[in-house]
Amino acid sequence: MASGSTSVPAAAELTPARLHALFDILTHAQTYAEIERFKHPETIDYYGHPFDVKPSSSRNDASSAPKSASTTAAPITTPPTTEPSAPILQSLLQKFALRLPGLRDVSPAFWQERLQTLMRELGAAELSESYDKGQLSLRRTLATAFSAIFEYAARGAFGGFDRRDFNLAVAMKGMAVEDERMDNQRKEDEKGNAGEGEEKDQKYDMGCPEDVLRGWNDFAHNLIYGGLMDEMFERAAQTDNLEEHGELVQVAHEYILVNIASLLHHLIILSPDGPYLMRTLENVHKLVPYGLVRQTLRVGNAATMINGMVRLVLTKLSLSTVTNWIGLTKGPDEGMNLLQQIISTVLWWDTMDLQRRVTKIEKQKDGLSKEQLQAIRSWIPKSRAEHEAARERSKSESKSIIAIIFETSSPPFAAKKLSNAHHGLAIDYLALHLSIRDRDELTKLLCKHQPDHLTAAIRDLVAAYDPIIRALHNAVDLSGTITDAEAFINDLIRLSKGVDRVNGGPSIKRSATNGTNTPVGYASGNESAGSGTETPRRFRNGNGRRTREAGNGNGGAEPPSVADFVALLRRHQASSHRFLHQVAKNGPEMAGWFRDYAHEALAEFRVGDPAGHGAGAGRMTPRLRELFGELPAEKRAQLGERLDRHAEYLATLESASTERLSIILNQRGSGSAPEPAHPEGHDLAGPGMYLARWQALLDTTLITPARPHGKVRTGKDPSVREMGRVGVDGVKRGIRGAGTTGNQHQLPNHVEVDELDVDGAAEGDGIRVGAPDMSVVVEALGEKFWDLLIEVRKESEAKKVGAKPEAKQEDVD
Repeated sequence: MASGSTSVPAAAELTPARLHALFDILTHAQTYAEIERFKHPETIDYYGHPFDVKPSSSRNDASSAPKSASTTAAPITTPPTTEPSAPILQSLLQKFALRLPGLRDVSPAFWQERLQTLMRELGAAELSESYDKGQLSLRRTLATAFSAIFEYAARGAFGGFDRRDFNLAVAMKGMAVEDERMDNQRKEDEKGNAGEGEEKDQKYDMGCPEDVLRGWNDFAHNLIYGGLMDEMFERAAQTDNLEEHGELVQVAHEYILVNIASLLHHLIILSPDGPYLMRTLENVHKLVPYGLVRQTLRVGNAATMINGMVRLVLTKLSLSTVTNWIGLTKGPDEGMNLLQQIISTVLWWDTMDLQRRVTKIEKQKDGLSKEQLQAIRSWIPKSRAEHEAARERSKSESKSIIAIIFETSSPPFAAKKLSNAHHGLAIDYLALHLSIRDRDELTKLLCKHQPDHLTAAIRDLVAAYDPIIRALHNAVDLSGTITDAEAFINDLIRLSKGVDRVNGGPSIKRSATNGTNTPVGYASGNESAGSGTETPRRFRNGNGRRTREAGNGNGGAEPPSVADFVALLRRHQASSHRFLHQVAKNGPEMAGWFRDYAHEALAEFRVGDPAGHGAGAGRMTPRLRELFGELPAEKRAQLGERLDRHAEYLATLESASTERLSIILNQRGSGSAPEPAHPEGHDLAGPGMYLARWQALLDTTLITPARPHGKVRTGKDPSVREMGRVGVDGVKRGIRGAGTTGNQHQLPNHVEVDELDVDGAAEGDGIRVGAPDMSVVVEALGEKFWDLLIEVRKESEAKKVGAKPEAKQEDVD
């Protein structure tokens, strides 16, 4: 290596803080690139086991995926043609999913004929892009959410959970190791049963964020390296009372509860897609026949119960089904089963609302001409290559996608003559037709496709999980479990509509429907259905800020805070505790299966020899040092400065997350959440660094210019965020205010990309911390990191194949 024999300046050294930052940058970029690549149909064909891999002669097709447009982290280079298309995701699948009881017994046909075909055809359907629609799509929101979560699992799986705590703030001060006290404490924990020691010696204050975080770290350490997992299974078999578990389990439970509440709050309240997600959930919830499900689950014989549930959910009712049953025909069953009926009905309700908006634009006086409308419609069914070429031209020429469509249509239209009002209508018209097409494609693939891969896949899963379902039926009151789940969904939907803090509890006030089969509580009869509607006054005052609804005797509805979601989860936690207790007590064999799985999964996070790995990246530390050392000294110095900035960014995120955790814990209590102690408690995001990483991915998504000629926007642009709150019925809603200032539509506390500052506590949501541009790091090391992941994966598989007895002995030790 270039740096092997010569000393390097301090600026080029890879300190623990820089190692931590480097590992974070590369896994962040790689994980999102792998998820984003699944929009191409050929990606799944080169995924690797358990899917059927195409011959290497055809693998060049896997390199056709275009690069991401993210500005904070450039994508990892497209994989070599002889390697899997997603090494991180495949490693997670191999290490965790494929070992799950039940899923490990599923037939190869499930992966290679059902799931692989579904994913390939989903990619081939070319669902709409956020860039074309002028707003962040739900698909983008969910993809970035999965990426933000999976990258943490990836760092744990590849780097491991070090026996020693790595403190980023300490490392940034120049300390390469923890202090002696923490080291000695860890050594004491490793001598005996960590589960017993923590209950006797450790005390945690549930209202102190430092104690809760320390408790969570101790919990994870004892879970991975101690005997806490076995103790939890044994205690769960004895009681369903959380207070009878050790204090360490209780503090970890509190940490998990707050983080789940934080995720729900962000997804439902802070995300622009929240209202649509809740609308969809409520529509599905209304169509599920809970009564029939409960009645079927009450059947005493397990085989009869399973057969009854399969018939209820998967039986198709059509003429061909009847003739096949009689014996007159032998063709495939046509029509749709209950699951497909629910999916198609919900999507059809959306389509009807979207079609009404399309008709309104087409009939609008002084609107777009018929030729212009036809040009937009004609562009949609064009090939993927033509769509990508139009987007690239739009970006390079600083023109909107509408301008490119009109200029390339036959006959062409001059984009310069297009007014801003007409341009806005054209973007809306394109977005509406793309949304309709998306729902049509999903309906065709999931509900009307022949052969029916969705139904066959569910039957394969039922067959694989048959022993577990039988054991569950004998151990648990499944009918009561369904009742508990229904009650939780009811309360979640009710809470999402607002909290009445005057009368207490979630608001039960319902708005009038808009004449469709859409859920109640979203659109008021006094609200316009046009694309230019104002944000509902239900959660706004004259300045765009959220406020209590002026009284009509029913009190005021406010958007729920994280504390409200914590209270919701706390009210329903007893039902999940009861379920786990029944499984552990009445189904010891089944509990044993999952205990063995837990031990196998946790073993993936163990670092065998902590002395052989430096702090910062765990098992990957020596490999990343070698990777970094191969760069020229000047390049290392340049990247070192970038890594310092990213380490500062991560420390800022960690500090902000701890502060938000403190605010939530101060509101800790039972029942309904109290008045927020924070002035903007409803706006404030919950704890979790991943929320900021998720938001950063959304904020850097490229969006078509808002005018015929103008610069490309990003997801953090106020106009993009506001358009995201327009529902499929055309009503702009959402219980988070627009936050407009004057006529500039400027969001409060807008943070520039390179600015490392937390949004003001009194006005921001606390997660928009500007992420520094790390594309230069990914460009320098991304491809090498890809090769490194492949190498680590191969070594791991070879070690498991060649040393299984030794691995078992290590687990015992």
